[in-house]
Amino acid sequence: MADKLNKIKKFVLRKFTIDKLKLNEDKNQLIAAGEGKAHEIPVSNITKFKPGNRDVIKMINSEEDKMIPELIPLRHKRMMKNTFSFFRGTASVMGYDLLHERQSQIPVMICGDAHINNFGFFASPERQLLFGLNDFDETRVGNWEVDLKRLLVSVQLSGELNGYKEKNIKKILKGTVAAYRAGIKYSNSLKVMNRFYLSYNIDDLLDLVSNDDKQMKKLLKKIAKKAPKNNSNKVVKKFTSKGDDGEIVFTENPPRARRIPNKLYTDFIKAIPQYLRSVS
Repeated sequence: MADKLNKIKKFVLRKFTIDKLKLNEDKNQLIAAGEGKAHEIPVSNITKFKPGNRDVIKMINSEEDKMIPELIPLRHKRMMKNTFSFFRGTASVMGYDLLHERQSQIPVMICGDAHINNFGFFASPERQLLFGLNDFDETRVGNWEVDLKRLLVSVQLSGELNGYKEKNIKKILKGTVAAYRAGIKYSNSLKVMNRFYLSYNIDDLLDLVSNDDKQMKKLLKKIAKKAPKNNSNKVVKKFTSKGDDGEIVFTENPPRARRIPNKLYTDFIKAIPQYLRSVS
């Protein structure tokens, strides 16, 4: 299984490198290319799910070989909480499934893990309260539909977990797809710089919510009131304390947070120049 995963990884890296993106084509050329792909690979072909032949436990074990052993029991405990928690911790399994389905073959820069819990509020450099995706540690070049499928599955699981009826979940799923299509259409109507600076702040969301939805209005206003208190000072107080010499140090909280051995610290320091060369 490990060899198979390595082959998949090499395949993905080979197939979806940055040179696969059409960076030098204008809007009309990109639209024409997309329409060509739609004729070649109909949308109906990429909406069907066929369960793949894979050993999930072996896939998880292979992934955990690269993790800190002491933290794996904590990871398992979190993943066993419910179906949504398991889904969050197994992005690679879904990636494997998607790789073995029909694909659009239209590569874009994707989030890579666009499930519903990775949408939230955060502050801009200008201290505006914005809403959007806030997790990009798995971003990569991939087929456009990957993010949408990840989002829709997360909506389905979240709805089931919260006791929604199936007909209501389907309604939410259709609304999610409709909002996605409208968002793509709107952003494509903008000029490049306007699209680059496009964002949604708390006031935009309040304007979008119907006046009849008093519960949502109340929730958003509560978030807006509470947000300024969730700042870096609060984080510093939570994760640090004063050492014997009066200096601020990170608070140990094994196994989640602990000081690394001196040898490992020295290795990290030596690796910094190599890392800097890789991003320069």
